[in-house]
Amino acid sequence: MVRHPIRLHGLNLDPSQGTSRPTILQRTESDFIPAVLRDLQHGLSSLIPTLATTKDDAHPHALKLFQPIHRTFHLVVVEAHCDIPGRPRLDPQRIDSAGIVVRRIGRAPHTASFETSQRGKGSTHTFTADDERLEGWMVDPDRREGWSVFHDRSSEEWDPDAARRRELQTGHPVLTRWMLAKRRQVSEHVSPLFVAPPALCRALGKTILYGLVPVTNDIPHRADDRAVPSYSQEDVQLLREHLPPIVQPHTTVIVPRAGQFVTYADVRDETHAEFRRLTEFLGMVRQLAVEFDAFGPSPQAKAVLNALNDIALPFTQNTDTVYHPAGEFVHEVFRVLINAEGADRADPPSVLMPSAWPAVTPAQHEAIVSAVLSVLEQHLTLVAPVEGRFHERGRCYRLRTFVRVKHTPDCPPELIWSSYSLPFTIAPWFDANGEAAPVPVSLPDLDGGFLEKLKSLKPNVAFLVPDKLMNTLLHTSPKDFMEGSGGKKGPNLGLDWICGFNIPIITLCAFIVFNIFLQLFNIIFWWLPFVKICVPFPKKR
Repeated sequence: MVRHPIRLHGLNLDPSQGTSRPTILQRTESDFIPAVLRDLQHGLSSLIPTLATTKDDAHPHALKLFQPIHRTFHLVVVEAHCDIPGRPRLDPQRIDSAGIVVRRIGRAPHTASFETSQRGKGSTHTFTADDERLEGWMVDPDRREGWSVFHDRSSEEWDPDAARRRELQTGHPVLTRWMLAKRRQVSEHVSPLFVAPPALCRALGKTILYGLVPVTNDIPHRADDRAVPSYSQEDVQLLREHLPPIVQPHTTVIVPRAGQFVTYADVRDETHAEFRRLTEFLGMVRQLAVEFDAFGPSPQAKAVLNALNDIALPFTQNTDTVYHPAGEFVHEVFRVLINAEGADRADPPSVLMPSAWPAVTPAQHEAIVSAVLSVLEQHLTLVAPVEGRFHERGRCYRLRTFVRVKHTPDCPPELIWSSYSLPFTIAPWFDANGEAAPVPVSLPDLDGGFLEKLKSLKPNVAFLVPDKLMNTLLHTSPKDFMEGSGGKKGPNLGLDWICGFNIPIITLCAFIVFNIFLQLFNIIFWWLPFVKICVPFPKKR
């Protein structure tokens, strides 16, 4: 079999996008793939009006692609042919497989030299400031995923599937084993590329391939693939300054109501001369409890409490002075004066305030900072999002297509790459795309028979309400909720509830409330001309 060189490139519909770059289309039809195939029946030029041409304001040289939430879809279309005079099309039967890879452009290109070994031959490539450092979304054998930089241009040409790559041979078995151990067996994420129907390819005289451009975040296979940031030295310094004064070194803290017993009722007494100072002190305790989990059950939280206990507080009664750990004291303050434990009893508990707050030593402060940092790092591992490929807003990408072409049964398919597409960004979900028509939502008319229509509407959604929540809702007035005194409970029947509602009625109520709040917030933001556009619409008769 005679082997001709094969090329894979775009349809050359827009010279400004380059003659060989993959062609990216932008469609708003719900059946966008059949729509593209129908357009192709009228020739390649029928696709010109649907070329993706929207530019990103922050990146003038990059396209802006939209997500399905914008009801906009992007397809990449390429042509495969033999690179000989006449450019005969590639026989689709010879295509073993095809795909799309999306690669992220690195933030800071810089000059560096990288050694590579591929197919048994070593080469060196030097990146300059004009080069783009590209990153691929890689998956290792343990299904861990993430962006990984290509260390040289030759590695960008490797087969995305690690199992299909050629075996590395150096001519020396020991060196080969060492090189294989150093070489990561990770695969690049691939989206499928499909060959157009055979009849369409014959009519066009071209072998056309198309695929959906991936622009949405995939959920990683492993839940522990979280992007947990680390604290820099600057962050740690800001944390030191953020700690409350009661744990700051060389800081004078005046104890409110020093040497006195304080109850929860005293905390709410705004007429007392030290009300403001006591409120500020409780705010510092609340910060230790809520923000730094000083009284939590985790080992990191217990380390914070132990560090606080190294501070000895003096308590004076009758001329006798005894010392107690500060951690135990602030824990008692949190339970009694903030959480109001036992406040509704006939003899509510009280807390004896220390006679003074000693100066915190630098060593004690460092121990608290270290313990607090461990708590925050633990919290980050719990709340850090499981980031997908395109989670980071504002990044630029390029896509590239490939085909694996069969030549003879005894030889592996030949991997053919296209050139890179124009750079593009991905519009965030809240970005407006003016090409997609608004989705109409019909509301019921307030005519004479409106009440009769309401009676005919049946609940079509049900909420399962636990008994305690239902009890609170039934016995708390809207005024109590507004004043922050909700949560009153009446007789508990011990029954869970199912509450049925009608979605159209919920929609109508939400629309009315939404309009009320739009008017209220318009006083501040003056946004009505932008977020609400009402135009008269002719009635259908």
